[in-house]
Amino acid sequence: MSSFTKPITGIVLGAGWRGKVYAAFAKRHPERWKVVGVAEPRPWHRQDLQSTYDIPAENVFSDWREVLDKPRLADVAVITMQDAMHVEPAVEMARKAAFGSHGQSRRTARSSPCAT
Repeated sequence: MSSFTKPITGIVLGAGWRGKVYAAFAKRHPERWKVVGVAEPRPWHRQDLQSTYDIPAENVFSDWREVLDKPRLADVAVITMQDAMHVEPAVEMARKAAFGSHGQSRRTARSSPCAT
C-alpha cells in the first residue's frame, strides 16, 4: 500500500542505458514516479524515451541546457549521463533550484560517496 498521493515527476538528463534503467521505475511504480521530460543529444535514444513514456514534444530536448531556459517542468531532474559529465548539469540544476525546481544526480542521492 502506497502513501503517495501523486507521483513525483522527473526529467531524465541522458537517455542511454542508465537513463532507461532509472526511467523504468516509472513503469513498475506509476503511482510513485512519472517521466515527464527527456534531454538527450542522440535522436534515437531521445525518441525512444519519449515514445515509451508518452512525453509531450515540448518537454523533449537535444541538450540538457535547454531545460534551464524553461519554466519548471518537473519535481526533479535525474542526471543519468556519463559520470564525467555530471558536474555541470548538477551545478546548474542546483542553481535553478533557487528559483523553484531542483536537480538530483544519482551520485548525490547516495548515502556514501564510496557506495556502488
